[in-house]
Amino acid sequence: MRNKMIIAMSLVVTGVMTYLMFSGLDEDFCHFPWKVFAGFGIMS
Repeated sequence: MRNKMIIAMSLVVTGVMTYLMFSGLDEDFCHFPWKVFAGFGIMS
């Protein structure tokens, strides 16, 4: 069950990061992914 949650979250993160890249929101793109990666670090 935990593995499925991690897979689902990684898919969401990938989608959001792709969206931010294509939107060209550079200042948001700089801050947002690091918060997500920090969250993954805390979870693991």
